[in-house]
Amino acid sequence: MAEYQHFDGETFITFDIVSLTKGRTKFKLPLPTEAKLALSHTTYTPTRTVTTSNTAVCTKKSILTTLWRREMDGNIKIVIGSWGSYNECNERALGSKWLDLSDYNDWEQITDELKEEGFILDGIDEELFIQDVEGLPSGCKNWDYTNPQTLFETLYESGVLDDEYKYNVLMAYLEVRCYDDFEQLVSSHGSRWNDDINLYKGYDWDDYGREMFSCSGYDREIPEHLQDFFDFEAYGKYLGDYTVQEYSEGLIEIY
Repeated sequence: MAEYQHFDGETFITFDIVSLTKGRTKFKLPLPTEAKLALSHTTYTPTRTVTTSNTAVCTKKSILTTLWRREMDGNIKIVIGSWGSYNECNERALGSKWLDLSDYNDWEQITDELKEEGFILDGIDEELFIQDVEGLPSGCKNWDYTNPQTLFETLYESGVLDDEYKYNVLMAYLEVRCYDDFEQLVSSHGSRWNDDINLYKGYDWDDYGREMFSCSGYDREIPEHLQDFFDFEAYGKYLGDYTVQEYSEGLIEIY
């Protein structure tokens, strides 16, 4: 059962966890005051399933991932150019204004914007390209040869334009994989492209090892004074050998 408490200006959520194999335990997590809680009956099982009256979760990280979804300001912006105007060095050679992709619901709205800026889409400006990009790493794709419509529709379908958590997952994912891999995930799974990707922001291998140790129930089987002799870093690296990689802000788990 989930209970909410307030202490020193912070909101805490306390979970009474009943493992399918290991009995009962409790822990509490601080939640940002602006967090939007969306408790559901949907099962979320990255490793071992545990259940509550409201949701199924495994780790502290998983609870925050499952419960907290926050809309975000636009983080991905592009400048669209046309090869025709670029080669002609006309007034549109430098491309469109910066377009915040979260402002648009379909590609037609973007083409309407380009027409208002003077683009001749059925003539010299028929062949479009991405002239500049903000909010995506430059090294994961050659943006000059990426179709802007394909980019927009992939990002829109994935949900990263209005979901901060998904955007953060994408940025971490692109540190260890390429944009083409992300595009394939969206093509195969749509908005659920990140179902098998988990972020452990702020974690090192020792933290990950402790998390998995606790999730497996070993913290209740091995006395605490003996746990001091356990190499959690080595344990974490062993468990994550094929599925977990380091990124700039922690660890990312990709199944």
